[in-house]
Amino acid sequence: MKDGSFWVRFVLLAGLTCVAGACTGEDVVDQEAPQSVEHPDVPQGIPDGLSLYRNERFDFVVAYPDTLLIPVDTSDNRAGRRFVSADSSVVLAAFGRSLSPDDSAASVFDRRILKRQEESGLIIHAREDDSSFVLSGASGERIYYEKSVVYAGRIATFELTYPIRMKPSLDSLAARMADRFGPRR
Repeated sequence: MKDGSFWVRFVLLAGLTCVAGACTGEDVVDQEAPQSVEHPDVPQGIPDGLSLYRNERFDFVVAYPDTLLIPVDTSDNRAGRRFVSADSSVVLAAFGRSLSPDDSAASVFDRRILKRQEESGLIIHAREDDSSFVLSGASGERIYYEKSVVYAGRIATFELTYPIRMKPSLDSLAARMADRFGPRR
């Protein structure tokens, strides 16, 4: 944050920095988040309001647009739930788990970075603090946005994936969902 406005640090861990589609050889660039624009591939009717999914076992909530995403299944152990768009192009997974005594937000963050690098090698945004982290990037023709929050010996994660062609409209949705994600208060 700078002067109360929303700032995002875009980092490509391969040594490049990408901001709004332009990449340079600099390590890190602070840039105000790009504005979302309407996109014809995004289903119409994404509401300003979001519905809440509450996970009782791990005591967290995630906001999701119920006009875009349909709850499709819950894990057998009640750890989380998946939501999918009607055409299956947009997928949200929200889940929790207990942490081992040696785990922290930083240790889980490090493991997730390694896993993402193994899967695709492209991490565009990486940010962590004492109790949460965010990763986003691209894998093939899909964008992923992942946020995890550590609290009370638990970690809750939501991951939103969607086609790159939907990035201009769904990036702002991912940010709204992230703002409303975390332990129930």
